[in-house]
Amino acid sequence: MTDEEFFRDELRRKEIAWKSGYFPAMVEAFLLCTLNDRPLPKWLSEAVLDHLNTVYSIGRGRGKRGRTGGWAAAAKMWDIHSIRHGWASVALNMRKSLPAYGFPPTREGAFAYAEQMMRGSMAVGSAGAIEKSYNRIQRSRKAGTGAGSKRGKLFA
Repeated sequence: MTDEEFFRDELRRKEIAWKSGYFPAMVEAFLLCTLNDRPLPKWLSEAVLDHLNTVYSIGRGRGKRGRTGGWAAAAKMWDIHSIRHGWASVALNMRKSLPAYGFPPTREGAFAYAEQMMRGSMAVGSAGAIEKSYNRIQRSRKAGTGAGSKRGKLFA
């Protein structure tokens, strides 16, 4: 694999991650380009400019305070949604085996199982919260939007 192929493939992966709502992918792609004296692809330069406009329009770098305020909190919340989605996907795929663990072989049983498995992790939440996270990720993947937030992207 040549350097050109590596950078092309890596930037393509970062773009897909960014478009699915994973904010750190933009930062990683920006660092990849700038630290290796590479030009920014169009999607990345647009994303960086949009982000800078957002940061300066609100008057501070991290956004408003709170669990869902600002880009830093939104990125952390996206990570939590992603972890919950992963566990929920596993539980939904093993529904037939859930009775062996004391849960009914239903969608609700899968989310209850995922709740139990995530206790003590940063993504801890009720079965209802896990289902909401799962549905949010599913909707955003299907629609090709960002984190499924009200604005369709994490930061725009």
